Amino acid sequence: MIHAPYQAQRDDLRDGDADPIGARILTRCALAVALILAAVRATMLEGAREAPLQPLDPVPPGAASTLILDLLCCIPAALVLMRRFIDSSFKLHGSWVFGIWSIFASLALLSSVWSSDRWLTLVSSPQLMSLGLLGWAVFQSVRRWDQVRVVAGWCIGLLLIFVAQGVLWRHMDWPTTVENFDRMRADFFMQRGWEAGSYAAERFEAKLRAGEIMGFSASPNTFGAAVVMLALIAVGVAIERFRRRDEGGLAGLALVPVAFVIYLLVYVQSKAAWFAITGGLVVLIAAAFLARFLADRHRLFFTVGLIVVLLGITSVLGVGLSRDGLPEDSLNFRWRYWTGAWHVWSSAPITGVGWAGFADHYLEHRLPVAAEEIRDPHNALIRSATELGMVGLGLLCAWMLLLAWRLTKPAMPTDLSSDPAPSDSGSSITSSGEGSFESKSSPITPLLWIGALYIPAIIFASIDLSAPAAYVVSESVERVLFGLLMMLGMAATVLRSTKLIRIDARPCPTILAALIVSVGVFLVQSQIDMALFETGPLAILMVIIAAALGLRAAGESGRDEPLSVPTRTTGPATRRLSSGVVAFASVGLIGWLAYVILLVIPTWNEQRKTHAADLLAASQRWSEAARMYEEAYRASSYPNHEIALRAAASWSEIPGRLPDALAWAERATENQPRSIAGWLARARLTMLSTRSIPQEAIDHFARAIELNPQDIQLRIEFAQVLETAGRFELAAGQISAALDTNEAYDPTEAERLSEAQLSALQRRLVSLQLKADSLPQAPS
Repeated sequence: MIHAPYQAQRDDLRDGDADPIGARILTRCALAVALILAAVRATMLEGAREAPLQPLDPVPPGAASTLILDLLCCIPAALVLMRRFIDSSFKLHGSWVFGIWSIFASLALLSSVWSSDRWLTLVSSPQLMSLGLLGWAVFQSVRRWDQVRVVAGWCIGLLLIFVAQGVLWRHMDWPTTVENFDRMRADFFMQRGWEAGSYAAERFEAKLRAGEIMGFSASPNTFGAAVVMLALIAVGVAIERFRRRDEGGLAGLALVPVAFVIYLLVYVQSKAAWFAITGGLVVLIAAAFLARFLADRHRLFFTVGLIVVLLGITSVLGVGLSRDGLPEDSLNFRWRYWTGAWHVWSSAPITGVGWAGFADHYLEHRLPVAAEEIRDPHNALIRSATELGMVGLGLLCAWMLLLAWRLTKPAMPTDLSSDPAPSDSGSSITSSGEGSFESKSSPITPLLWIGALYIPAIIFASIDLSAPAAYVVSESVERVLFGLLMMLGMAATVLRSTKLIRIDARPCPTILAALIVSVGVFLVQSQIDMALFETGPLAILMVIIAAALGLRAAGESGRDEPLSVPTRTTGPATRRLSSGVVAFASVGLIGWLAYVILLVIPTWNEQRKTHAADLLAASQRWSEAARMYEEAYRASSYPNHEIALRAAASWSEIPGRLPDALAWAERATENQPRSIAGWLARARLTMLSTRSIPQEAIDHFARAIELNPQDIQLRIEFAQVLETAGRFELAAGQISAALDTNEAYDPTEAERLSEAQLSALQRRLVSLQLKADSLPQAPS
């Protein structure tokens, strides 16, 4: 029996000329553009906020770059809608997988109404919607086996890039970085606002000297999760070629990056990644060789799998609650994060604290034993619950459950006997079909163009072209290498053989199984790492999900409504179909333009002015810097409290302008009432402006302590202020609380006070208690 998607492909080849001229090029372009944009986002580190620039620092991609990429990610969806508008025979697939995700993304954007840091929510939540749209476009564009191979080749190309980046970092960039750090250690800490010996400084130095490979992610664990996901697909490609008895060189080529994955994981230093790749390989081999057996018992195995997941969650909770922690150190750290997150959720159980707002609330609730000031709870479900409440948690659970059902549902045969491709003797298919990359003259050329266009895209997106020429050239050469590796990975995956240079259109169920298994492993790993909602890995995940779902949807429609039959309707029916597409596209266009006008342009202006102000401040041109910061603050669609704090810092350097500095610090806390740095700035500036310690300054310090009660250094500073103000009893209370927090730390914790510091604090506590006892007691 011929596979349903391939039957649709054969019929489409026979009747493809009935389509409007050029219509199919739109979905081909949609898939190509989607792969290029997803590759760009997967191979750069995006960040909403960055440290102040120094004169020779290149400008990193910031919030404006992220928002512009969000805009560009809408282009593939627009091309798909355009195809539907001009070609009534092209039917859009429906799937609640993308519908639920769009509701989840909309809720994240809506949470800016109640978020404590509205600016951060506004610039980070659109990524969810844009990547969901990008996935939807891939879902509509991938309808054939050859396109699934293209996506798999794209994944192997990314894996090669990840391997190259890791090797370059470990053997070239890392030694140079350590050498520069040793030479400019004090300046390095000063530029980032860290004090030598502080927790942040020591933790950064320890990670730097360990040589951890973080790739294009904010965490080595996240990078490890993405590497495992791509490596499983490479193994699936290799198994498919071995089962097909393809050329040994092509089969072995798919395994080359997998060998380097072991090297990467050694320096990523993620235990979860080792367990993930081991378990993923076991599941992949079972799916590849027991496909029919599993498909015939899909409901049973799905139910068993769901029960196992629920039992696993229950067991973790049971062990954690009974032992007040988990057995392994890294898991125990996460248990402490999750315990603090429970209290964050309790503060707003229905709506959550707002997207990207976990870090602002976690410090108030973290356990004394949990020293690290994390920004993510290292669990996708817990993050959804804390930031979007029970509504967000319910949506994400529904999305995962529906996704698991749709991906594992037996939608097509698993028989490998059919070989629809022509023999290697030279005959070829002469029509390209639905969104195919094949062409009569140069079958491989469109694929190479994906890698070629990726090069300028990643250069413009991730490199500051105004930086010194040496930096631009070296970084550009590295990106060119990445583009060549992308071409190599795609070509090695999609070619039928070295004798027949064209895209392989044979069914590849093992590759499809690898896509599905990689998604499952990644989602499981995202429950102990902050992998799911980081932009790069999420872009890769959405493409893989969409490709697998798209082929399955084509298979189902191929049985019910073959894609080969171009149903040409005329009159009112066609107009109704077109009107719906036009209405949907019009709403999208209005939202797109509003997004540009209300968010992208103001954020771009804000970022440009902020960078200029940073350079003025680095040159100690304080007055000009302060005024430029003020302009940047007013340029934003919603005020950014960090810019207000930089303005306050600049004004404080100018004699006689402390009132202006204090006003801007107050503005920072008005916009972000949970800004610890804002309350501390207000307290310190109040003392400087009054040359005393008024109650107002003490109240500001107390508010900062309330927001971060486990910060030892902050309590010590507050104790000094209270002692100077003659509030000895309160000062003793702060020292006592600092000692209690230190006692709760793990004995190996880097932030734990040294013996000398501990002895000094204990002596100070005794002194404060004696001073408090010597004061006359107020009458009762």
